[in-house]
Amino acid sequence: MSSEFRDPLRSISDELSEQAKQIAFEIELFENLARIDPANVRVLVALAENYSALRAYDKSLPVDRQLTQLRPEKSVFWYNLACSQARLRDADSAFASLEKAVALGYDDVVHLIKDPDLKSIRSDPRFPAIFRSCKKRRLESRLEACRKQSESAE
Repeated sequence: MSSEFRDPLRSISDELSEQAKQIAFEIELFENLARIDPANVRVLVALAENYSALRAYDKSLPVDRQLTQLRPEKSVFWYNLACSQARLRDADSAFASLEKAVALGYDDVVHLIKDPDLKSIRSDPRFPAIFRSCKKRRLESRLEACRKQSESAE
């Protein structure tokens, strides 16, 4: 057997280990930065993303809540909060957050359907209503974009 042969499972394991080390480093960095500046939205977004990457939803949940308090007009923050809530099996809160996200303009229907974070609530009878609202919002957004484009062409 060639000495150049590398075990593919070993390579994958090494890569995952490096990724985990990088995420742990980033979490420590962003936690420290968040202590210094707890209203820094960029730091909080990065922290929540890293917690989610480690599937530490119990830690991402308070950060997601903080983001919705700091920037209540951002639909994506409400969507991310819903994802954390759904992962933690809090369906009622997840639906309330999703409704808020759609009301604020969230309209990524494809992501809503495919997002693994929402798997626990997709079979809930309330999900089709969220889907329809999101789809309607998407259509309204496209119609508004067409209207603006036609006005600017005149």
